[in-house]
Amino acid sequence: LVPERRVAERTAELEAANQRLREEMPQRCQTAKVMLEKETSYRILFEDAPVGIVTVNEEKRFTSANPAFCRMLGYTEEELLGKTFLEITYPDDRLENDILAQQALRGEIHSYRLNKRYVAKNGEILWVTLSSSLIRDNAAHFVGFLAVIEDVTAQKQAEALRLAQEAAQRSALVREVHHRIKNNLQ
Repeated sequence: LVPERRVAERTAELEAANQRLREEMPQRCQTAKVMLEKETSYRILFEDAPVGIVTVNEEKRFTSANPAFCRMLGYTEEELLGKTFLEITYPDDRLENDILAQQALRGEIHSYRLNKRYVAKNGEILWVTLSSSLIRDNAAHFVGFLAVIEDVTAQKQAEALRLAQEAAQRSALVREVHHRIKNNLQ
């Protein structure tokens, strides 16, 4: 009689658990569907973004790089995954970038933005505007950095050309004024 009662109790428990699962199933399916849709949206954003998007771990190594960033620098994602962001940063810009990353890791700042240069695989220097923030898990523990990188090389080149033209115009004006003053004094 005792084993039969245990079987009956266990059967009742299992039937109740099955009933709860049947009731929870639509909600679980809906949650899974929403999560899949979000994941798909994020993947499309990452893959198709017109700007570079990367993730970097605490050791400053790339953990992911989107196609736009790879094209920008001429590396494959696999080549970048073995590198730190400092390895491809122009030497004169490494210290500022590293200081900002360390401040973020210490919790002094939550995000940062800077203009810096990268050295592409072919040796070309690219000017970029980098915006970076911390990635944290649900328990607020540091997971890595997320960075969005925009190539601003063309703008920097145009600015340099404009400044050179202005300097040439000032120089020409100074020469002209000097020449007129000299002629008037004679």
